[in-house]
Amino acid sequence: FDESARVAPPCPHFGTCGGCQFQDIEEQAYKDFKTKTVLDLLNDNKIKPAHIHDPIFISEGVRRRVTFACARKGTGVTMGFHQRRTHDIVAIDRCLLITPALQHSFDCLKENIYPILKDNAVADISLQDIDGNIDMVITGQINRDRQESDLLKHMASIAEQCGITRIGVRKSEFDPIETMISFRAVTKDFSGLNVPIPMGAFLQPSAEGEATLIEILQRHTPPKKKMNVLDLFAGCGTFTGIFVAKGAQVTAFEIDHVAVDALQKALQASKGKSEAQQRHLFNEPVVAREMRNVDVVVLDPPRAGAKEQCQMLARSNVPHVMYISCNPQSFVRDAQTLINGGYICTDFYMVDQFKWSNHTEVVGIFTKPV
Repeated sequence: FDESARVAPPCPHFGTCGGCQFQDIEEQAYKDFKTKTVLDLLNDNKIKPAHIHDPIFISEGVRRRVTFACARKGTGVTMGFHQRRTHDIVAIDRCLLITPALQHSFDCLKENIYPILKDNAVADISLQDIDGNIDMVITGQINRDRQESDLLKHMASIAEQCGITRIGVRKSEFDPIETMISFRAVTKDFSGLNVPIPMGAFLQPSAEGEATLIEILQRHTPPKKKMNVLDLFAGCGTFTGIFVAKGAQVTAFEIDHVAVDALQKALQASKGKSEAQQRHLFNEPVVAREMRNVDVVVLDPPRAGAKEQCQMLARSNVPHVMYISCNPQSFVRDAQTLINGGYICTDFYMVDQFKWSNHTEVVGIFTKPV
């Protein structure tokens, strides 16, 4: 960046906290940089959408999930983020990215979490704001030296004081979550589909970002009365509800069996023919013969993209493909596969859900003449 674009960062922790990269860049220069980075990537890979829409930027103060590093040592607790490229924890007072409800819970936890942490051990504290219900998942060691009843009593007190609906624990990131405290079940409305949300479930980073992506997909859904839709990497059904609301028959595939169970319950309650199935789409992608009567495929893969699945899609005759990606690099690789298979990229969107960071969400709409 040119020095003229530099400004004083709004956060006092910028430069030590490992969270944000571009707080010291003037707003318009930041937006221009992010937009140019994505468009240059498209051009370098010879991907030429028929219509590139104006970029959409989601503001700070709306991120609904966050993971803090937390360490108990002696008589105190350090809670914040890891310093970039180190295991050191930078204690913070405030994060400008997160929702006010998450900030309130964080402020309260710093004062109250000490008794449930294990001394001289680091734990990750993940908070997610699900339409006002706060989930907390502790990953790492907790103070199991205390009696179980005493531990649960203190957790319940923390939850009540800090505005937390549910508390769960697990030893490592890939272990199942053990529910410790749950004041009530948490459900979420996805375009009219009410899904019971399990702890640790993946949601879009912000409600505003989610609404933006849903609006984009609704805008490009074909006006067909009876549709067969595949929702791949479906999670808890963020996009499934769009098509169920339109009367489509949706088959949603997801690897996480907990998310599949939750989505299947919601689909059964909707009394349609849609269903959710567990499937490892990297190892077992949906093949062309399974997509013979499919009108729309929507996919929202993790950062690695959907290489194998897009190879199968390229061989299919599905007329509409909607691809949501949190990694433009893997998106352009997969988009090239679709284009080589006869698809046309009709529309392209950039949605900056990750303010002040290197990350960007993109959406590509693809059609295949049949």
